[in-house]
Amino acid sequence: MQLNSKVWILMVLTFSASLAAAVPSERTITVQGTGAVSQRPDQARLRIQFSARAPQVITAKRLVDENAQAFTKFLVGKKIEQQNINNSLLRVRAEYPSAEQPKPGFVAEREVSVVFTDLALYPEALEFAAALGQVEMQPVELLNSNAADLYEQALIAAVDDAKRKASVLAKQGGAKVGAVMSINELSIGQPRLMKMAISADSGMETGTQMVKADVSVIFQLVEP
Repeated sequence: MQLNSKVWILMVLTFSASLAAAVPSERTITVQGTGAVSQRPDQARLRIQFSARAPQVITAKRLVDENAQAFTKFLVGKKIEQQNINNSLLRVRAEYPSAEQPKPGFVAEREVSVVFTDLALYPEALEFAAALGQVEMQPVELLNSNAADLYEQALIAAVDDAKRKASVLAKQGGAKVGAVMSINELSIGQPRLMKMAISADSGMETGTQMVKADVSVIFQLVEP
C-alpha cells in the first residue's frame, strides 16, 4: 500500500508538470527606445592655471597666489557667487638644470575654475587673466543649469519611442501592445555638444547641447 501511494504521488506530480508545460507563457516584447532634448547652454565653466618659476619654493608660491587672488577678486567684483569659484590646492615641482634651463628652481601651480551664469562676463575674464601672465587656459566647458530636467524629458521621450517601436512590431505579428512589464535605464545623461554658433550677446562661441537617454522596455502582448 505504501508503494502504491508513492506511485500515485509521482503520477500526480508528473501530470501537474505536463499541464504546466502545456500552458503557454505570457507573451512579451522587448524593445529599446531613445530620446533626446536639445538646448543652448546658459552657463560656462572656465579653468585657468596660474604658474610661476623661482629659485625658492616660497617665492614661486607667492607669485602664483598673487595672481590667483587677483583673478578671484576680479570675479567677486563682477558679482560672481563665491560658490561658483574654486581654487585648487597648490602644486609644486622641482626643476633641475637642463639645456633649456641651466639653473635649478621650483614651479608652483594653482588652478582657478569659475562657472559663469552670465556668459557676457566670459571674454572680459579671459582678458583679465591673460594680462596677469603665466597662465594656461583650458577649453571652456558649456553647461545647462537645468541638465537634470532635460534628462528627465529625454527619458520620457525614450519610453515613448520604445512604445512606438513595440506597436509597429506587435502589429506585424498580429498583436498589440499591452501593459509595461519592466523598464531599464541604459544611459547616464551626459550632454553632448551638437553644433557651434556665435552668440552676439556674449561675443563667445556657444553651442546647442543634446541630452540623450536610452531605455529598454518590456511590454505585454495582447490580442488585437
